[in-house]
Amino acid sequence: MSKKLAISIITYNRPKHIQEYLNYIIKPTQEKNIDIYIYDGSTNRATEHIVDGFINKGYNHVLYFHYEEDAIHERINDAILKPDAKYIWFCGDKFIINPINYDTILEHIDRDYDIITMYDCGLNGTKYSNNSVEYVKYSIVPFTHFGAVIIKKELLSEEVIDRYNNSYPAFARMRSYIEIATKKDFRGATLHLKDLRILSKYKTRSASESMMWEVWVIQWYNMINSIPKAYDNVKDDLFCAMDKRMNFFSMYELLKQREEQQFDFKMCRQNKKIVNKVICLPYIIVECISILTPGMAKVIRKLLEFQN
Repeated sequence: MSKKLAISIITYNRPKHIQEYLNYIIKPTQEKNIDIYIYDGSTNRATEHIVDGFINKGYNHVLYFHYEEDAIHERINDAILKPDAKYIWFCGDKFIINPINYDTILEHIDRDYDIITMYDCGLNGTKYSNNSVEYVKYSIVPFTHFGAVIIKKELLSEEVIDRYNNSYPAFARMRSYIEIATKKDFRGATLHLKDLRILSKYKTRSASESMMWEVWVIQWYNMINSIPKAYDNVKDDLFCAMDKRMNFFSMYELLKQREEQQFDFKMCRQNKKIVNKVICLPYIIVECISILTPGMAKVIRKLLEFQN
């Protein structure tokens, strides 16, 4: 018999994260009858041994799958489509939702929403909506996070996800959510939850942090630009939403990105239209940073740190 909710985790060479994650959620999920699925692309068996340790202790609601190659797209598709549950909670391995929120989440699942998003900052309270444009505009930031979206499984399909994998691989899942939100009779909930996350003690840098311009400028712009015409009136808000709410391209962050040679003058000029849409700072400031040498950008960034 299908469960009400499954937590579906993708991971890659982070056994300590999985150990920490399961330590927090293993007992509460068992008590709430929530299954845990782990899709592991690791190059070794360290994560598998950790998961086996929990299963051998009687936590049979944990299911583990190992892939011989990283197979990121296959793992994401399986994590979204394979769990036997009415709702899928798709997670990475370091965004740990505090189990104190499980009752609230399950209560909203019982209300039969199509998509439930949750976040703890950048929102002005919990909101419910059957207007897809209003919902996507409000939920755009949590949409981007592994672990912040729960979706009704029957609305998902491999065809929908694969449709966007080639064009915007970093946002194929999110683009699928936007398409689902445009369906007739859509119902969405965005939960503003205090004490939402448990911060991992392991500090790891996500892959996108070293490709901010490729992912969060160019791919982001192209993805938002592709969404249905129903969203035309809010597209400008969506283009700059991540910078406005998350400060992805503040002066400090741009200096850091230039220091790491994530962008240069040529890239800036070639994408001027996109930069103007996605980045909140005036274009002239972004262009001035783009002509700095990495060493100069580092010096100025350190001066900003000293002043603060």
